[in-house]
Amino acid sequence: MRSDNRISELQAERQFLLTYAGPLMLWLVPGIYGRTGLLAIGLILLLLGGWVFLLHRQLHVYRCPQKYWSKGIRVFLLVGYESYLLITGGWIAIQAGKIIREYMIQGISVPLASGIFILAALGSSTSAKTRGIFAQAVWPVIGTVFLLFLLAAALQGNPQGGNVKEIYCETGSIYEKFGKQMSWLAVMFVGIFFLPFLEIESKTDSGQFPCFLKALGKIGLWMAGLCVLIFRAFGSAVPEQGVLPILNLMAGVKIPGGFIRRVDLIFLSLVLFCLLFSMGSILFYSRHILGTSVVGRIPATILIFLLSTLEWGPWSLQKEYPSLVLYIFLPFFLAVTAANAIVRRRKYERVSK
Repeated sequence: MRSDNRISELQAERQFLLTYAGPLMLWLVPGIYGRTGLLAIGLILLLLGGWVFLLHRQLHVYRCPQKYWSKGIRVFLLVGYESYLLITGGWIAIQAGKIIREYMIQGISVPLASGIFILAALGSSTSAKTRGIFAQAVWPVIGTVFLLFLLAAALQGNPQGGNVKEIYCETGSIYEKFGKQMSWLAVMFVGIFFLPFLEIESKTDSGQFPCFLKALGKIGLWMAGLCVLIFRAFGSAVPEQGVLPILNLMAGVKIPGGFIRRVDLIFLSLVLFCLLFSMGSILFYSRHILGTSVVGRIPATILIFLLSTLEWGPWSLQKEYPSLVLYIFLPFFLAVTAANAIVRRRKYERVSK
């Protein structure tokens, strides 16, 4: 039964790309721009490549954790995994709810919009095979349309923006911005830790490491292109463009012939579609952690909705999400990776003896 539900390498790669496409548009800018942004992208990709290699070697630890960890430790680890998925799902739901309210359905409340979005994502978090086939078919279309719109924005330009050459002449100390932008990217890519769960669903284990490196390389090209494009459009005023500077850029794009009048809304709809798949990925991984049946997704769905709507005084998930991931979950996942490497090595040494 399980082998019939396995996915191919191409399907795994395109799931990865489709999952990150939406958050990439929301998270990359205005946090990443200019010379330091390009340097941060290059370094983070090297570090992520090493992390993916370590995770790939620990695949058996993820597949059979009962052989390596006691029941108490397994429960502790699963609580940590699920906590990250819940707060990330809550953050995505908040962003989706705001997009729906501000640009698509005027007057609707953010909680209601977020709830509709989460329920829609619940239907996209079914079997691994279904998600794989869907991503394989959809990503070429989504990626091509994204690329064409961004290419149109690059060709039309923006006279108020900065020259690409100014990226290398950016004023200020590079060290003052580099650490902040590295942290920003690290928060975005903490979800890489869950790649072994996707790899377990694949037909072969050996070919997945090159597959995911290839996907990382493609994401790196997308990030570098967006970094240059946004800087070219807005120059040093990138941080003043709000949450969606890419949408401000798309609002000025005109397609020849005039048959598409609102490129920004079409672009935003594609971003929302990708966010829907990202939320489906979160619910899919939650099913692995909370249970193997469909019922395992229901508690996660309810908790994500509550996190996306509740606020405690000045505290809100949207504001505190970067700090939570950077100072709690990133060290946690790095520590788990190191611990898995140690127990895997000890198990291997015992078996070899």
